[in-house]
Amino acid sequence: MRGVSESRREKIEFRRGFIIEQMAKGVTPMTLTKQLGVSRATITTDIQALRKQVTNDIRDFPKQVSYQHKLLESNANQAIARLWSILDNADLDPKTTCNVLATLATYLALKRDLLEDTAAISEILETVIEAEANEKYRQQEQEQQRINPLYPELDKREPVF
Repeated sequence: MRGVSESRREKIEFRRGFIIEQMAKGVTPMTLTKQLGVSRATITTDIQALRKQVTNDIRDFPKQVSYQHKLLESNANQAIARLWSILDNADLDPKTTCNVLATLATYLALKRDLLEDTAAISEILETVIEAEANEKYRQQEQEQQRINPLYPELDKREPVF
């Protein structure tokens, strides 16, 4: 929202938040125009902006999950290495050794879970990529349907491969 004053930007963000909450409850855009005292065009613009934001958030979600996953794995590796170095210290009393071993077991279990989650993250990425491809294909089909009534001769031509 370039070129929009801070107070106006806050009003727009508040309105859009309200729109999301109300639409989740099943409130119609027409009812929203009355509740908010704005035009149908404003509500339509807000809904389009919200859809675009959600689409971008969904597209970026796997990247964010992947980054967070790598960060967790790196931190777990560092903790495991530090715990092993503590265990290498011959001056530990038995109680401390048990505590370090218990903590090490916890971090090793975390790392195992992270490795198992890698498959799930890969599956999420594949699903998002497939959904994006399907959306592009759907948009191309809609565009083709929009154009073909204007140019019926396009339907009669042989496909070019």
